[in-house]
Amino acid sequence: MQGYGSPAATVSVVLDWLEIAGDKLFESGFDAGDAQTLEPGTLYKGPPRYGAERWDFWGERLRLISRDEETFVEARLRERAADAASRIETWIR
Repeated sequence: MQGYGSPAATVSVVLDWLEIAGDKLFESGFDAGDAQTLEPGTLYKGPPRYGAERWDFWGERLRLISRDEETFVEARLRERAADAASRIETWIR
C-alpha cells in the first residue's frame, strides 16, 4: 500500500474505499476481464491485473492487519480490516 502517513492512516483509507466502493471495484475488474491491468505495488507479486488472485492477496493482508495489535492499536480499525477481509473472501469464492 502506498502510504498516507502512518500505517493506520493508510489502512483506514483502504478500508474507506472498500466500504464505499468495494463491490463496484471488484465487479469492474471482472467485467473488464484481463484487459483491466493495474501495475502492482511493492507487496503484490502476481499478475498486473484485477482478478481473484489479487483480491485474495489483499484479503489475506487485511486478515493479518486485523490481528496486528502492535502496529494497529485501535481495535475498531482491526475489526474493520477483519470485516473487509471477510467481504473480499465472499467476493472471490
